[in-house]
Amino acid sequence: MPLNYRLSRRSLLVALAGLATAGRLEAAASSSRAPRRQLLSFGLRSSESRLIDVTQLSTYSITFPLETGCTAIRVAVGNVSTQSYAIGGICFCETHGWDAADSAAWKYVTFSGASSEAGRPPGQACQPFVVPGNSQDGSHADLLQLHWSDWLEYETVASDRPQMLFRVLVPEQTIPMSFPVGPGNMAEFLPNTPVRLVAQAVTLGDYVTNPSALAHAANQCFYSPLYVIQYRTAVPGIQLVVGGDSHFSGWDNFAVQSALELSSPVLPITVWNAAWAAQPSRRFLPALDAAIEYGRPSISVIEGWAAADGMRADADENYLRKLDAVVTKTRQSGGVAIVVKGMPRNLYGTSELASWQRLHVELDNRWEDCVVFDPNKYVEDVDHGGNWKHDLSTDGIHPNARGNAVLRAPFENVLKSLL
Repeated sequence: MPLNYRLSRRSLLVALAGLATAGRLEAAASSSRAPRRQLLSFGLRSSESRLIDVTQLSTYSITFPLETGCTAIRVAVGNVSTQSYAIGGICFCETHGWDAADSAAWKYVTFSGASSEAGRPPGQACQPFVVPGNSQDGSHADLLQLHWSDWLEYETVASDRPQMLFRVLVPEQTIPMSFPVGPGNMAEFLPNTPVRLVAQAVTLGDYVTNPSALAHAANQCFYSPLYVIQYRTAVPGIQLVVGGDSHFSGWDNFAVQSALELSSPVLPITVWNAAWAAQPSRRFLPALDAAIEYGRPSISVIEGWAAADGMRADADENYLRKLDAVVTKTRQSGGVAIVVKGMPRNLYGTSELASWQRLHVELDNRWEDCVVFDPNKYVEDVDHGGNWKHDLSTDGIHPNARGNAVLRAPFENVLKSLL
C-alpha cells in the first residue's frame, strides 16, 4: 500500500516528491494502458446548468483551445427542462482573439442529422435550431439531455492547440446554459503550462448572421449555450471523462489540472467534465453515462462516494451498485476506470464516519483491473478522521487551491502510469 505522508512534518516540496512514488504504487492496481483516440471531446466545464433569462436578441461568444488540430468537428447543446428553446444559429472559426478578419473564415453549424464522422461541408448560412424539451413524465425532466449537430469537415491551420471561437445567436427567452464555462487564462493558475484561453462574452444584437461584423461592447459572462465540442484529430490522444458532484465540477480540480499539465502536441489529453455540483447521483451519473457513450473515454475518473445521496449505509450500498455499472460501461468502451474514494467532509464524531470508512474498504477490492485512488492518504487529518487537514480545505468539504495542489502530484503519476 502507498505510504501515508504527513505534510505537517515535512515541507510541501519534499512531501510531493514522495507522493510521486505513492502514485505509481496506487496505479499498479491496473495493468491496462489507456487507449489512444482520434475522437476527442472537450466539455466546456461540467454538466452544471442554470436557467438564464435572455431579455434581448444576443450573441454569446466562446473562445477555447483544442488540444490538437482537427479535421472534423461537431457541437452539443443541452436541455435540463421540459421546455423547448430556440437557437438562432451557430458559427465558428479558428482565431487568435475574439474576431476573425476574413468573413470567409466563418463556418456555420447545421442540425440535419448527419452523424458520420467523415463529416459534411459546413453550412453557408445561419441555421436556426429548436432544442426539444425533456420527458414530461418526471423520469428525465431535470436531467441533462444532449443534442448533437452534424459532423462538419473542418481542418484547423494550427496543429498545436488551435484557438477556436464559437458564436451562438440566442433570441429572447429563458434558456438553460452551462455555468460557468471556464477559468480565463489558465496560465495564470498553472504557470508552467502553455497558454490556454477559455473565455466567454455576450453582446446584444446579431453577430452570427453577419459574423464579419465586429462584436463591439461585449460583456464578459460566465455561461454558455454550448456544452461539448467534439473533434476528430490526426494525432491520437487521450480522452479523459470526469464524473461526480462539486468535488469535480470546477475546472481547477486536481484531475483536470493533471490532464492539462500532461497534455502535449505528441500526446494531446482533453477533458470532458460531466460533473454536476450539489446534485445526487441520479442527476450526475446519467451525465457521466452520456459522456462515456459519446466520448469513448480512454480514462474515466469517477467519484467513489456521493454525499448528496444521503450519507447512510443503505445509500452508500446503492451507490456502489451504480458504480459497478459505470465501471463496466467504461470497460466496454475500451477505457480504464479510476474510482476516487470520497474526500473528507467534516465527518469526525458523526454517525456517518463509520459508513464512509466502510465504503472505502469496499472499494479497495471490488473490481479487477480498475484503479482506486485514495485522496485521504494525503489530505485527511489523521487525528480527526473524516476531516480535512486544516490548511487544505476552506469549507471543510472541498479541497482549496492548496488541497488540489497536494492531490495533483500523486494523481498525475497515476495518469502517467496509464499512458
